[in-house]
Amino acid sequence: MTCPIHPDFSHYPVALFNVAAITRAYTFYSKSTDAARMAHTLTAIGLIVAIPTALTGWWDYSKIQDEKKKALVKTHAILNSIVICLAIYNWWMLRGSVNNTPTISNVVLGLVGLGLMGWSARLGSSVRSIH
Repeated sequence: MTCPIHPDFSHYPVALFNVAAITRAYTFYSKSTDAARMAHTLTAIGLIVAIPTALTGWWDYSKIQDEKKKALVKTHAILNSIVICLAIYNWWMLRGSVNNTPTISNVVLGLVGLGLMGWSARLGSSVRSIH
């Protein structure tokens, strides 16, 4: 397999979703409307950049021959899909709220996504180190 291109893209949605989740949690306790709008915007940008990240991941996956690596990458993809679904849900639920103010469920879902993303990133980095 040639050098994978997915890792070059993966840092952007990871960073955006992490900062959005932490900012959303901060917003819940501080009631900062600027921070709430920032978290909402970061989530939207993260969702946009997740598209090329997922496509490059699929491209790299299609090149893997080893079945053990493929199983690991499938788990990585499933976890990332869950994170993206949580981000879409949070973005969708907050899009019409006053100043994008999160509820406790938005905060919890964001933090769950953060944990799942960390687990997924660990799996993804272990695949990269195998190459």
